Amino acid sequence: MASDPFGLAVLDVSSPTAPSVLGAADTPFIGTRLAVTSLGLGAPNRAVVLGTTPDGFAHLWVLDVSDVTTPTVVGELATTLPVGAQSGFKAVALDSTGTLAAVAVGSAGLWLVDLSTPTVPTLSGSYDTPGIAYGVALNTVPVGSYAPATLAYVADGAGGLKIFDLSDRAHPALKGSLALTGTQVDLGLTASGLTACLVSNTGPLATVDVSNPAAPVFKRSVSASGAAARIAVSGTTAAVLTSNAQTLNTAIDLFDVSNAAAPVRTSSTVVGPSPSGRGLELVNGLVYLAADSQGVKIYDATMALSATLKDLFLPRDLAVAGTTAVVVGSDTTSSTALLEILDVSTPSQPVVRGTLRNATVPFFTGAALNGAGTQAVVSLGSAGIWVIDVASASVLGSYDTPGTANAVALNPVTQGSYAPGTLAYVADGAQGLRVLDISHPAQPLSVGSLAMSGTQVDLALAGTIACVLSNTGPMATVDVSTPSAPVFKRSVSATASPTHLAVSGSLAAVVSNDSLNAYLDLISIATPTLPTRVGSVTVALSPTGAKGVDLVGGRAYVAGNTDGLEVYDVTVPSVPTLSSSTATLGAALGVVANGTSIYVADSPGTLDVFAPGP
Repeated sequence: MASDPFGLAVLDVSSPTAPSVLGAADTPFIGTRLAVTSLGLGAPNRAVVLGTTPDGFAHLWVLDVSDVTTPTVVGELATTLPVGAQSGFKAVALDSTGTLAAVAVGSAGLWLVDLSTPTVPTLSGSYDTPGIAYGVALNTVPVGSYAPATLAYVADGAGGLKIFDLSDRAHPALKGSLALTGTQVDLGLTASGLTACLVSNTGPLATVDVSNPAAPVFKRSVSASGAAARIAVSGTTAAVLTSNAQTLNTAIDLFDVSNAAAPVRTSSTVVGPSPSGRGLELVNGLVYLAADSQGVKIYDATMALSATLKDLFLPRDLAVAGTTAVVVGSDTTSSTALLEILDVSTPSQPVVRGTLRNATVPFFTGAALNGAGTQAVVSLGSAGIWVIDVASASVLGSYDTPGTANAVALNPVTQGSYAPGTLAYVADGAQGLRVLDISHPAQPLSVGSLAMSGTQVDLALAGTIACVLSNTGPMATVDVSTPSAPVFKRSVSATASPTHLAVSGSLAAVVSNDSLNAYLDLISIATPTLPTRVGSVTVALSPTGAKGVDLVGGRAYVAGNTDGLEVYDVTVPSVPTLSSSTATLGAALGVVANGTSIYVADSPGTLDVFAPGP
């Protein structure tokens, strides 16, 4: 890695979780960007590092890295180019033999440096591009009649993409050009060499078909999580380093560019406050970040979408137990309530095992599963609740509550004579909390109720404490240790009008919205008589940006509608911190997480399944 003040540092990353320094350049200097050939017996074992001299001029160093514990400076190219935002050396690419370096030189365009005599690197040719040359790449495979390292691709700032024929290295010739929106700051090539990926400081990643270097063709652009600074491409995956002016965070976005006409952002991982990175590399599924004063950070390419199931279904909620998932919502073709039962024993291949419909209501509103995944209870709004046999996808019994059944939860522990999963707690709209005995599923009985202020829209259980959520603002704690006589304890306000709730241990997570934003609140219920809001964060600059939440293992998972799946680190509840943002197939409308997978109710995808990050 390029280093200040060591020039070049070499790290052993054979164990990515414990990288170690092997050596540093024998001559210290200020290194900023670099390129390295292959290493080993018979390989060129050469590195080229760009940097700055103490008096502020651009400089190039050539190093022999055949002994990685002692990289040795063997040659230098001095210049009088001042280093500034648009001047000096910006990026470098090496051919496989280590005898040619292509350098992006900002306002001076493209330089070709002859390294055939590494002790005397020599400027062999140049081209002053019309824009600001920020990034450069060489073709590593043949492209048409062009042999490897005979084409140079330049991210030319406002000048877009420039492609150069390097057959005559003394006179690089402009072969092709493409105007692009924004200021292009970096680029990379896919393994085929036929697609160029460029990033702009205004945000998007653009894919360009460069199979004909004389006529590059724009394919499509896709937004990044912020303004892009660097890109690294490996195979058909691109990693982009971004900075978000609203959240003030630096993130690494991953993109699937296997289809140049439809690139997809698959994940976004916050790596620190802006600025938190200088350089980026992507190799064998690992992203290496030059993290300025924090050294090097290594990230696994986690949170990739592992499966999805798609049909004409608008989901509203879901429940998962064991290898069974129940997703509830509405059929978009008939505007009637629809429920799907899915086998998720193979998370990468969810399979629909059964469906249920109710034509009397437009949608199911909530779902809960017993621990074995054999019985479900679903809420139907004005039609109360159904008890469902999962194996046969059939209705065992029903109960029409007096209010509007917006959500349902099952008792996770034994309560008196009631075994786990035999009590259904219903957030019954303006009629408060309703407790139903479903130990005889064909004949659910109301055993308790509690009038509450506002319209109850969601609830969750922490042992014998029910947390009940009202859309007028507060979350209430209710003692349900005696199901026939639930007792209100106390309420605490959320940031705005609440919509969804999750509980883990003594912590509750509530998502709410006002006319402008969506929020995540963390509420301590350690003392049920004194629930306390301990932390809050804005999760979306949109009132519809939070559609569901789950809380597992110190992480809050937010179904972020069109923003996909967002994961917040809540190990310190007073400071909830965005740790990743992952694109879903469609809009993320509900979420359930367990120790092995994350399930997202998706429209139009129905169910997306993700592997959790580390």
